[in-house]
Amino acid sequence: EIARAMAIPLLYGLVEAGLLGCYCLVSWKLGWTKAPRDEQICVVLTKTYEVAEEDEEEEALKDGEDVEGQKKGCDADSRTITLSITTSTLN
Repeated sequence: EIARAMAIPLLYGLVEAGLLGCYCLVSWKLGWTKAPRDEQICVVLTKTYEVAEEDEEEEALKDGEDVEGQKKGCDADSRTITLSITTSTLN
């Protein structure tokens, strides 16, 4: 009876992995990902298609955005959060 009970989560996990794999393949072939749809699957699985930070900055500059100002704003926000966490633990 314990073996049967343990088989249910295993079965659900296998079905989930299969469905997620199929969803990923269909998404890739429909062009919903950054990977080119005409590339071989082995290349797509081993190559990263992440956008580099330099690419984001170049695109932001083309759009006329202030990238450095955005970075400074993020740093200030993270310091504020860290400070509030530190003071709340001290109280």
